[in-house]
Amino acid sequence: MALKEVREHSGYSERDRERFLNEPAKRKGRTEFVRDRARIIHSFALRRLAAKTQVAVPWLSDFPRTRLSHSLECAQVGRELGAALGADPDLLESACLAHDLGHPPFGHNGEVALAQLAQECGGFEGNAQSFRLLTRIEAKTVDDDGISVGLNLCRASLDAATKYPWSAGENPKKFGVYSDDVEIFHWMREGAPSGRTCIEAQIMDWSDDVAYCVHDLEDALVTGQVDLAHLSRDLPLLHETARADYLADVSADEME
Repeated sequence: MALKEVREHSGYSERDRERFLNEPAKRKGRTEFVRDRARIIHSFALRRLAAKTQVAVPWLSDFPRTRLSHSLECAQVGRELGAALGADPDLLESACLAHDLGHPPFGHNGEVALAQLAQECGGFEGNAQSFRLLTRIEAKTVDDDGISVGLNLCRASLDAATKYPWSAGENPKKFGVYSDDVEIFHWMREGAPSGRTCIEAQIMDWSDDVAYCVHDLEDALVTGQVDLAHLSRDLPLLHETARADYLADVSADEME
């Protein structure tokens, strides 16, 4: 089957589409950012999010979102929002799919526990772990010395997935790269203003907020982690909205 040539998004340069290790496409028909999207979708790190907690533990019910289903919803929001703002939609979808890859089981409690355990060896931060997965642990591509360069994503794809473009030395509470991974990080950020998050990463972050701000409440209500009756006293407007959207068939007496 003959595949047609595809046109790259005009808003991105050859430098944006450059890879840490040169890796020409094996066939026509896909843009560089489409290639990156496929690599993330087929990664083991993305699949493993299916067993990781978003709000409620995934084995108690098939209703609550996992980190994986949240990431898929985030990717849909990011794709449309990015396109509306003039960004490449495949690039934004890739960034959204990748944004939670490094987060451990048990939500942010798991991240805190691992950070305490790893204090003497560089600490642990979910965002920095995402970067390490993309650039080292996911062993899709290796260099001439047999060393993994991870998924070997384009410079722009990596930057779009980096919410905190600085190291622990600059901000030990929230950072995007471990000290052992600074070589590829500096390559990725070459020419970019120090400490400035690129617009695509900002869109990814907004999409994450949109995806979880309502859905986390929905999951908490359905699984009983938030008692809707309590909201009637503390947040009456939220109570009425949540009841109408999620529990319209439940009477006031039943909620009491």
